[in-house]
Order: sequence, then structure tokens, then C-alpha cells
Amino acid sequence: MISVKLPIGTELTSQSRTISEGELADLTNLTWTHSELHSSREFGKTTEFGERILAGPCVLALTVGLVVPEMTALLRQHGLRTVALLGFNNVKFAAPLLPGDTIRGKAKLADARESKSRPGHYIVTWRETLTRYDGTLMMEADHIMLTRVAN
Repeated sequence: MISVKLPIGTELTSQSRTISEGELADLTNLTWTHSELHSSREFGKTTEFGERILAGPCVLALTVGLVVPEMTALLRQHGLRTVALLGFNNVKFAAPLLPGDTIRGKAKLADARESKSRPGHYIVTWRETLTRYDGTLMMEADHIMLTRVAN
């Protein structure tokens, strides 16, 4: 069996992305998160946020979408490829995502170990964060994936 040594502590940063009004509406409609907090501009004006906010699960998905290309590239450099998402732990939302926000994802390689039940496979954990352009932390989570040695 091939043993893989990943560079624990490596930090990766995504490109930035501005979330438009249309994208916020599309994500809200796609995920059926139609609470007024997510779908009504007028209701949003009455909240502490002053505007609609994107639902937390959508924020998590955006973060993953931003950082996965960098994560995949690092894994490939070390002879691994992604098999499956195993889950998320310690998901925390610290600030709302509003229409027009420019965001950037980061992923830090937190842990990697050989799978005990699947030879040639590794359990890899990333600490992901999403920040707004002004440096405000918006979300953080541990992203756990199953990888395997590439053939």
C-alpha cells in the first residue's frame, strides 16, 4: 500500500466572489429557504440586518464551492483524489451574507489519516472559513472528506 504524507497546516485561499441580488434569489429559490428573512426585502428592512440574508446552508455550500478547486489541486499533488463528503462538524455562522457582499473562502488542512476500514483511503479534515471583503468572519466549519490514492 502507498503511504501518503499531506502537509498539515497548509492554508489555501480562494478567489473572491461578489454575490449578486439574482444569485441570492436563485439560491433561496433552489433550496426552498423561503422564510421572509431570506426572501423579502421589505421584511429584511425590519431586521437587525437591514436586508435579506442568505440561509446558512447556502453559505456553507458557497464556501465549499469556493475552496474545493484549491483543495482538489493540493490532494492531486500528493497522489490523492476525492471519493466522498463524509460530513461537517463545528459549523458556526458569525455574520450574515447580504446581496452585494464580496466573499473569499479559506481552507486549512487540519488533519489527514489513513482509513482504518478502507485500505488506500484517507480521511482528510479541512478547517474552512468564509470572510467578507472587509475581513469579517462569516462562517467556519470542519469539512471531512474521504479520499483515495489515485490510480
